[in-house]
Parts: sequence; C-alpha cells; structure tokens
Amino acid sequence: MKKLILIAAVSSLVLVACGGGGGGSSPTPTRYTPVVQKSGDTYIYSRTDTYSNGVVQTSPATTQVGLISSTGDHFVTGFDANNISLKAVLLNFNNQLVADSGGCSYSPALDTIPTPFYVGQHFSQTATATCNVAGSPAKQIVLIQVSSDILSNETISVPAGTFNTLRVQIQKTYLNGVIQPGIGIKPYTQNGTCWIDVVTGADVKCNQIYTQLETNSSVVLSSSTSQLTNIRNSALNPFVLTGSDFGVVIPYLYVTPANTYVLGYSGNTGYTFNTTQPVVWSITIGGNTSVVSGSNIPFSYNGLTVTMSSTSTSLTATTNGATLTNPVNFTIQAALLSDSTKVAKVNITNYP
Repeated sequence: MKKLILIAAVSSLVLVACGGGGGGSSPTPTRYTPVVQKSGDTYIYSRTDTYSNGVVQTSPATTQVGLISSTGDHFVTGFDANNISLKAVLLNFNNQLVADSGGCSYSPALDTIPTPFYVGQHFSQTATATCNVAGSPAKQIVLIQVSSDILSNETISVPAGTFNTLRVQIQKTYLNGVIQPGIGIKPYTQNGTCWIDVVTGADVKCNQIYTQLETNSSVVLSSSTSQLTNIRNSALNPFVLTGSDFGVVIPYLYVTPANTYVLGYSGNTGYTFNTTQPVVWSITIGGNTSVVSGSNIPFSYNGLTVTMSSTSTSLTATTNGATLTNPVNFTIQAALLSDSTKVAKVNITNYP
C-alpha cells in the first residue's frame, strides 16, 4: 500500500492561535477579535537564532495561510530562507492547532491565547501530541503545557510598519514524552514574549528562549528573535498551485510563485496539479529540465518513470515508485504564461 512520507523540519510558525473567549475585569478592558485570514495571506519575518555553541544565524522566515475549508479549517505553512516549505500545521476555525504535516495530532486542539484578546487575560492548557515515528508502527507521545498572559497594549514599529499590539508572555513545556512502549524523549521548555497585531492576530515581534533539559546533541538552539518585515496580501499572488493524489486533495499543498513545496511518497502515486491562471509546465529530473505539453509523455531516471499530461491549468503525473531501489527526486514547475518569472514549484521525492 502506498504510504505518505512527510518531509518536514520543525519550524517556528509564527501566527498566533485564536480560540474561544475568556473572563473579564473591572473596568472592562478593550477586547480584540482578529479578522479572518484569507488563503494566500503571507507574513515575512527576519529571524535570528542563537545556538549553545555561540553561533548566530539570521535569515528570512515566511508563513503563509493555505487552503481554507468551508468549516474554517486551514493550513499555515512555514518556509525557510530559500522559500522551501518546512512544516504545515492544521488549524481549526478557532485557529487552534489540530495536526501538522510532521505526522502529529493534538488532543485537545492546542491554543496559545484565546480570543477575544484583552490586557490582563490569562490562559493555561495541557494537551497531548501523538506523533508518527518514521519506519515504525509506534507512536511518540508528548505532553504539552501552555501558560500565557497578556501583559499590556503597546504600539511598536518594525520594518513592516507600525502596529497596535498586545504583549503576550508565553511558556510552553514539552514533557513526559515516550515512544510506545516506553522509550523516553527529551523534554524542554520554550519561554517567550510576543507582540501580536490586534487586527490580524499575527506575531509582529517575538523573543524566545529555549531550555533543553536533556539532549543527545552538544549543540542546541538557545534563543531566537523575529520581527515582521513584510506582509503580502492574498490578492497580490499572481496564481496559486494546488493538487491531489489519486483524486484525494492534498490539503496542505498551496503554492504561490517564488515558493517550493516539498512532498515525499513511497509506492505508486498519481498526482493532479491545478493552477488558477494559465501556466507553462516543466519537469526537472536527473538534472535535466523539459517542458511538459501534451498527453502521456514519459520521463525516466534511475528506475523511476513519471508519465505526464498537461493543459494550461492542470497537470497529471503517475509514477512507478513501487519498483524503486533508491530514492529519486524530481521537481514540477509552473511558470505563469503571461510572465515566466513567476514560478511555483513542487519538489517530490519517491522512495522505495
């Protein structure tokens, strides 16, 4: 049976979760309910990470809202400095964390600070993350404790502009983790202060400190800071690429120009990719790039054969991955017909 293999690195997805209401005080503070996000809304940050060996790295980091279902469930995806997808998280209509593309589910849905936001608000929660373990039927179980307080209402300026924000102090503790039937994992804490935009609920600025209680590595992330440098409204995206696998929508696949989404599969697959505007399709495999135009066109490399058919707004591809002995990677590219510099990519690795 074909099995989805999730290729995702842990990233800091910096949209603040929003959920149900909380109590009040006297006099009643101003309460803020963020506007509903739209598919394609994009937030670009400058992030600086400091490691335990003193190394400091600064790079862009991007989060983008993906497909929003009729019930309000939606994915938010993080992209690295090269605009390559890292991890997508599934949020419900209250923006509470339900699952992620790393194979974890959360019960109950994990919140950070519920809406409406107001100064003086306190929130705490305990949730359980149940995660897949690569190459094993076992599950990794992690207990997550969240405690957050809104401390003040502040106007702050960052490269993206000046924002009316709420300063939130947040602590997350990951503990009591086991890989069934009982292999322990390493607990740690994440303490931070974030300034969230009262209009969108997005982080404007964050300072985080990570405490690794135990670790197998001599070098760990000690702290990070991030600030918002740009906001790209969904209407500014020239087109969007979405897709399905054997007719089943890939819900976290939402690609706009300049971004690359990473997928991984084992066995035979049948993809369909669709775009909202006419594009020119191409495939890069084995170091060679070829335009895909027409029906039932085969491309082969290292035992993998990809057979493709295309129109100006769709591309279908089937693979024979079940016969592989080694992983094979290829990239699908969609270049806007009216402007070939606008390119969205899907990078796919087929595993034996």
